[in-house]
Amino acid sequence: MPCSKIYSSLHIETMKPEIPQRPVFSILVIGCGLSGLASALALSQAGHHVTVFERSTVLQEVRITNLSMP
Repeated sequence: MPCSKIYSSLHIETMKPEIPQRPVFSILVIGCGLSGLASALALSQAGHHVTVFERSTVLQEVRITNLSMP
């Protein structure tokens, strides 16, 4: 049997696995520090609705003074 006969008898559309729809969440991130912003960015890129709350009215750079590396 030629290969074209084998491939033409297959229905490619019926062989695709069903991928379940992922739910979209509304997420509240409290704190605009390094981990808060990283989490908000990752969740937003995953398709979720993200709101970030920060107590401070002024955004400034983060200084890490007690960083110890092994």
